Amino acid sequence: TKGFLQTAGQKIDRALGVASAVSYDKLAPEDVKLATETKLTALEKHPDGEPVTWRNAKTGNSGSITPLRTYMTDAGVICREYREIVSVGVDTGEGKNTGCRTGPKSWS
Repeated sequence: TKGFLQTAGQKIDRALGVASAVSYDKLAPEDVKLATETKLTALEKHPDGEPVTWRNAKTGNSGSITPLRTYMTDAGVICREYREIVSVGVDTGEGKNTGCRTGPKSWS
């Protein structure tokens, strides 16, 4: 089921300043680190439509971030819509979100 992956307010998003529909409650600390690094890399460096994946060989957990659309607001702020998928064991959760750049390597 996807239920446990769809709660709000997670560690990875707090670290990046981005809210998400995907939950990280059942991820190991190493998974959270991998997911955080992957999300930052995807938002900072990868073009729309290109998934960036992570996998922890130790836990078997995995995920991906796919930037979907990049745009600039009227105020000149760069924003990116993205899809995030997280798999923990046999459970997979998916969410779509938008992050806007607030500074170097900082998104809200």
